[in-house]
Amino acid sequence: MSWWVVNHPIAGPREAMQTRYEIVQSASRPVNTVAGPFSTQHDAAGWQTMANTAGNSPGSAAGGTVNLAKKAVTGWTHNIEQWLIRGFEMLLGLGLIIVAVAKLASDTPAGKAQCHGL
Repeated sequence: MSWWVVNHPIAGPREAMQTRYEIVQSASRPVNTVAGPFSTQHDAAGWQTMANTAGNSPGSAAGGTVNLAKKAVTGWTHNIEQWLIRGFEMLLGLGLIIVAVAKLASDTPAGKAQCHGL
């Protein structure tokens, strides 16, 4: 029996596929094999650590940086959407206040005044 490193990709509902390397022992080449055969589990673990360090896995430094950048961009765009929604709500509210004040003032001398000569 030999040791192999296989890729079991993972993805969340809104995330891209990410690499997840696992070490398995098998007499024949498993599906999704990325390295092997290795004579010992220790050798396979060494390859797995090297691959993770190279940024091929979400647990690596490079993989973690990419995930952090994705979260930052997603959070930033969500914040922009919230700001736009709040801005439009404020404009709508201001418009409603102007209409209400105009309606209340329509029966007053100021509301009936006409502008001539402009």
